[in-house]
Amino acid sequence: MAPARLSHVFLLARDFGALVDFYHRTLGLALLHHAEGEFAFLDLGGPRLAIYPGRSDADTSAPHWFLVLDVDDVEAAAADLRERGVEVEPVRSVPFGRAADLADPEGNRIELHQAD
Repeated sequence: MAPARLSHVFLLARDFGALVDFYHRTLGLALLHHAEGEFAFLDLGGPRLAIYPGRSDADTSAPHWFLVLDVDDVEAAAADLRERGVEVEPVRSVPFGRAADLADPEGNRIELHQAD
C-alpha cells in the first residue's frame, strides 16, 4: 500500500467550539477550513488536525480519534490490503474525496483517503 502519507488526525469533540478554540487560539494552530458546528481543519505543519462534533459522554469506549492516510488510489490500496488479509470497508464518498476504513490489530480506526 505505497505510497501513503499522514494526512489528518481526526478528533471527535464533546464541545466542538471549545476544542476548536483551544487548538486555534490557545495553541496557535492556523485554521484552514471551518464550518461552525460541522468541522474544522487546522494546520499541523503538513498533516492536518480535523475536529468534528459527535463524541458522546455516554459511550466512553467508542474511539474519539483516528488517523487518515492519503493514498493515490484508494481502490488499489484497499484491494492490496484485502489481499494481505486486512478487513477493509467499501470505498465511499467523503468531503474532499473518497475513503475506505480499516482497523489496526487493537481496533484503532484508520481511514485511507484519496483526494478529489
